[in-house]
Amino acid sequence: MLVIVTALKAATKKREKKNNMIKEMTFGEFIAIKRKQAKYTLKELAEILDLSPTYLCNMEHGKRPAPSFEIQVMMACALFLSDEDCFRMFDLAAKTKLRRTIPSDILDYIYNDNDVGAFLRTASKKQLKGKDLLTLIGCE
Repeated sequence: MLVIVTALKAATKKREKKNNMIKEMTFGEFIAIKRKQAKYTLKELAEILDLSPTYLCNMEHGKRPAPSFEIQVMMACALFLSDEDCFRMFDLAAKTKLRRTIPSDILDYIYNDNDVGAFLRTASKKQLKGKDLLTLIGCE
């Protein structure tokens, strides 16, 4: 258990450091950067994802919200994203939605474990913040 907590703590610190170093970007900006790093043209990535180049272009320029979770997963595979970049992509995608949403990977985690939902409700009732929860699991 100590090994898991130590690894989680290290990953959390690494993620916080990277997020602080990078300006907050949009989902579209993130996808455009990762597409260029993977050396795909817009048309090539659109073809791989079975999307129109116009749709992908509009997404990259913030004129369209993020696509479905399934297409996001396909993007992650096509762009060879690390786990950390996948989580970042899911978080940014959730921010593009017109209504408040929870990133799909976290939503799946909550749905698949009833205790997680109960834990989050208890944390909410006690008005615990993210830092409180990180301290609780030994990450701070």
